[in-house]
Amino acid sequence: MGYIPSKKPPNKGICATIKTKLMEYLKYIIATVWGITVGFMLPISHFMLLCSSLVVVDFITGVLAARKRKEALYSKGFQRTVYKIALYFLAILLSRGMDVVFLYEAGIAFSFSYIVAGFVCLTEFKSNLENIGTLTGTDIWAHIASRLPKLFKVK
Repeated sequence: MGYIPSKKPPNKGICATIKTKLMEYLKYIIATVWGITVGFMLPISHFMLLCSSLVVVDFITGVLAARKRKEALYSKGFQRTVYKIALYFLAILLSRGMDVVFLYEAGIAFSFSYIVAGFVCLTEFKSNLENIGTLTGTDIWAHIASRLPKLFKVK
């Protein structure tokens, strides 16, 4: 085998080099923003998953309950489901921001995220049980609510 001279890469010019560097920096910026976003949202992802699941199940049971009551279905009801998921996500994200900025930095062991997500999930859970009660004829929520005062009896 003989000597094979290496080929030099073609001269791209200054504009192509700058474009390549800018694209490289843009990739780093996007990766950094993505990492920060995932790091911010990961601790509350289970809240968001549960809330969205409860809203979707509420939508399905609500449609079935409306059909059983022979009520008309309108697109506003369908649209409301999308709004609810978006607004619930926003409420949980805002509460996470409050936790990170004000509570965790001060060393306070309290979480708005848990309270807000718990309230949202409880509201949707109650709605699901009411819809299921309409479908089955068993009012589960009323049964639970009748026992709650006994659980939290103050002496």
